Amino acid sequence: MANHQVRPLIGWSERVQNLRADILTIAPTDLTVMIQGERGTGKELVVREIHLQSDRANGRFVKVNCASLPETLAETEVFGCERGAFTGAESRKGRFEQAHGGTLLLDEIGELPLTVQAKFLRVVESREVDRVGEQRSIPVNFRLIVATNRDLKEMARTQKFREDLYDRLNMDLIRTPPLRERLDDIPLRAEYFIGAYVPKAKRIVTGVSQQVLDMFQKYLWPGNIR
Repeated sequence: MANHQVRPLIGWSERVQNLRADILTIAPTDLTVMIQGERGTGKELVVREIHLQSDRANGRFVKVNCASLPETLAETEVFGCERGAFTGAESRKGRFEQAHGGTLLLDEIGELPLTVQAKFLRVVESREVDRVGEQRSIPVNFRLIVATNRDLKEMARTQKFREDLYDRLNMDLIRTPPLRERLDDIPLRAEYFIGAYVPKAKRIVTGVSQQVLDMFQKYLWPGNIR
């Protein structure tokens, strides 16, 4: 079997080629980018590719899953804190500081609590972060990319997401296409997954029959790549 390399984007359909072109256009800039798409469409892979193609490739890639941030810990996790800010608190850098010189991904940004969004807005605008319990502001330099499977524009209209924050995040938009819109890529994906997982499963698989591929082409893939 052919030697398979781990590739962030597998496929040569028109949608995937357009996606690659968007990445190459956006990566050299330092603009904030919003990646929008259904779950399982490879939003984080797109973000990582933008990072690797950018001038910040040698810097850190830091990811924050906004959906998993408890509201009570969101500030200290993202902004950091100083020793003594609260009982048992030790001085620590938040995710914004950790991404200094690199790229920061705010994944599932639509799940960010409204109570924290105002402070996010300030950091996005000023590129300065205030640790919890600290009086001085700390300059930070990072490339910001956000990802979401929600309609933030509609959320902003219905006041479920801050409109001013949405405007700051929506400098450039990339949409990741669902698998049902690029069915031509399925044979390549099937070949890739055979190469990646058959050795782990300790099975012998020589290929995928046309009958199976035909079934794959008719399926709507609600979970997309996952």
